[in-house]
Amino acid sequence: MTKNDRDREIIILEELLKDANALNRSNGAKRKLGKSKLIVNHAWPFVLTTGLTFGAFSALGKTPFIKDSYEASLETKIEIDSIGIEKEYQYYKRNHNKEGTISYVGRWQEREDGLYERETKKYLVNDVEKNLIMRIIKNKDIESFDDVFGTAISSKTEVKSNPTDDELSIIPYIEAVLYYEDKNEVITIVESTKSNVIWTTIWLISNLFANALLYDEIDKISKGKFRENYRKLKDKLDEIYPETDTKEYKKVLKLKKELK
Repeated sequence: MTKNDRDREIIILEELLKDANALNRSNGAKRKLGKSKLIVNHAWPFVLTTGLTFGAFSALGKTPFIKDSYEASLETKIEIDSIGIEKEYQYYKRNHNKEGTISYVGRWQEREDGLYERETKKYLVNDVEKNLIMRIIKNKDIESFDDVFGTAISSKTEVKSNPTDDELSIIPYIEAVLYYEDKNEVITIVESTKSNVIWTTIWLISNLFANALLYDEIDKISKGKFRENYRKLKDKLDEIYPETDTKEYKKVLKLKKELK
């Protein structure tokens, strides 16, 4: 065999090897695509569950893996009573308290059976102006409660057998807890890394638990059909898109080049 003949054989073998590799890549991609379609058809419930849990956590402002940020406005909390005690607190909040309350606390009075009782009523003050509330507290205007604040949200009678002298000396008083939001005073709060890690971990555990329950139910319904279908599909794809053994080509080509 002449040198030219050997060169032609080498070129032919290289082309055959090249074609075989290209065919293997093509058939390999087709086999993977076929398997992927089956997996996707069976995996969509788990993808949906993961999306739903992720969306639920995000809606609560606890997005997994991402630090949430939100605007918070200034809230002022006022605790005041007709005795003269007043406390004020200020802080920034995303969701504000809306249910300010005002309460009337009566005097301890002795009953015929020797026990003592006092009446307590509580009202909501959401739609009442602050100045009016302050005036009622200052003037101890208990008679106007029902007209100004409407129906009491709670009314109870406390009973004691032996109140202390200090308790008996307390005159009827009014106390209120008021909340006011300043929408012009706003800051942006960014979630801390620690908080995000904690909520991401909670989401991962919740998602794994939800998907485990879902898998168990699907496995019961399908009775292992996914695994059976996967094996059948794999065998069918291997038959339709076989992989060409290129070892012999490489062996002969190596030998030809060595003899060249």
